[in-house]
Amino acid sequence: MSDYWTKRALSRMARLELLGDGYAARILRLYEDAFSELDKAMRDLFERYAEQGGLTPAEAIRHLREPVTRKQADALMQAISEIADPDMKRRLLARANSAQYAARLKRLEAMQESVRAECAKVADKEIALHTEAARKIGTESYYRSVFDLQQGTGAAIPFSQVSIERIDAVLSQRWAGEEYSTRVWQNSEVMAQRLGEIVRTNVATGRPWEECVDEMRSYMATPGQGGVYAATRLLRTETMHVANEMSAEANSAMGAKRYRFIAVLDLKTSEVCREHDGLKDPDTGKFYTYANRKSGVNFPPLHPWCRSIEAPYINADTLKGLTRPAKDPVTGKTVSVPATMTYREWHKKYVEGSPEAE
Repeated sequence: MSDYWTKRALSRMARLELLGDGYAARILRLYEDAFSELDKAMRDLFERYAEQGGLTPAEAIRHLREPVTRKQADALMQAISEIADPDMKRRLLARANSAQYAARLKRLEAMQESVRAECAKVADKEIALHTEAARKIGTESYYRSVFDLQQGTGAAIPFSQVSIERIDAVLSQRWAGEEYSTRVWQNSEVMAQRLGEIVRTNVATGRPWEECVDEMRSYMATPGQGGVYAATRLLRTETMHVANEMSAEANSAMGAKRYRFIAVLDLKTSEVCREHDGLKDPDTGKFYTYANRKSGVNFPPLHPWCRSIEAPYINADTLKGLTRPAKDPVTGKTVSVPATMTYREWHKKYVEGSPEAE
């Protein structure tokens, strides 16, 4: 019987991963669009540098210290005004206005602010995409778990409808120390700082603009550290968190008390997930229970990119509190009977000794 729940859980997660693939592709397009906008903004600020293809270090530094035109300053302010997050918008506007009104907004400062603004706009869109993905995957996980449990037990188990508010609450949990949106902004700040360093270093050393662009693009796509990598890792980890939590809520609400921790059986699986695979917590020696689950500790995900999942542990004690539909042979109506009732037990109760039923 345990094989059934493991297979159903793996099948459910495979389906959810396909949904996640679609959102990961959308994140990739989001960053590609952002890079195109950033490239255009940088070229507008360094038009003479881009046209000439390269300057000496002294010429480049002199160029960086030149003030921007009014048109370029307005373009920067417009980019900042498109940021949805009010706190980030306020901070960037304060910085840009301070330099602009003092008549000292130089090309280097404008470049740095443009990078920050574009990265902030990406973060805004990324948070919206994360939320959409979590709602879709969380809802799917909840109802698939309901379906699997009802089909596996044959029980007519009542369940509640899942709400968007509940999924949003799960998504905003600080299960690994920080809320997911905070991680998005942290990734954005890291990306802005790194891109700013690349542009500043390349321009200051007089390298051709094309080399600067290539280095920026290479960083954005670098496995293990680039902006796309960080965004995709966060998407995968957070949606797995929501999927497992909503599955746990469905299973526990329908009567399951314990769960099995299921690690993927391949060589890429982390040591911590290998240790937790099974019915008992290796740290406490106790059975995993939904009531005592804690994401990142004894419930998946345990770490970024975690692929581990959960499945309900169904035994005779669990089935005692569940019901399944049956027919009353006299009235023809559907009645609820214990999920553990066998055919012989049903026949003895509803048929034997009843002349009308017989």
